[in-house]
Amino acid sequence: FGVDMVVVWPGQTGNQAGGRRAGEAIRLTEADTSILKATARRVRRVSPEVIRWGTNFQLGPRSFSGEVHGVMPEYQAIRNMVLKRGRFISQADVDEARRVVVIGGEIRQNLFSVRIALGERIRVRNADFNVIGEIEMKNQWSSYSGRDNKKAFIPFTTARAFLSRPFLNNFVFQPASAEQHGAAILEVRRGRTGRPREQELRTLESLFERDP
Repeated sequence: FGVDMVVVWPGQTGNQAGGRRAGEAIRLTEADTSILKATARRVRRVSPEVIRWGTNFQLGPRSFSGEVHGVMPEYQAIRNMVLKRGRFISQADVDEARRVVVIGGEIRQNLFSVRIALGERIRVRNADFNVIGEIEMKNQWSSYSGRDNKKAFIPFTTARAFLSRPFLNNFVFQPASAEQHGAAILEVRRGRTGRPREQELRTLESLFERDP
């Protein structure tokens, strides 16, 4: 999954949390991750994530259905993603909302066969994107959002407009150190209010375990 990584999803309020009705939906936005990045002392890296499943990738007559994920540059280090060729999303890509894409192994294999994809242009949901990186093919049995081999990654700002997603599917973060793992989770759960918010955010408990 990643190096000491935690995933946070939207959830709902608990029992009259903060004066709000119980069961009220809590949505995640880019502002939540920006606040964490600026104020959370026990969080080293954080990235918002927007996802579109069933995305069509095309190169000439060849096509493949996978996932497209909009992320920040920090995502690579959080997920410990190894590239076969090229590079991952950069801050310049995000700042300029570039149409660049990093593709997973199965996408590359289905569109390019044995050819190198780096530097080529593919269609993602009928829009042109330049391939800047290829992810190493993984023997992966599970992941929090699907197998990386079937994923493509684009700048978060590009995805926000391209996919018309005002809210996040989730965000991922990495504690400042392994020793501060639990404290970092508590700091994130406390959020803006400085008080624990029961059930407002769901975290995948199995991902609290640090990778060996």
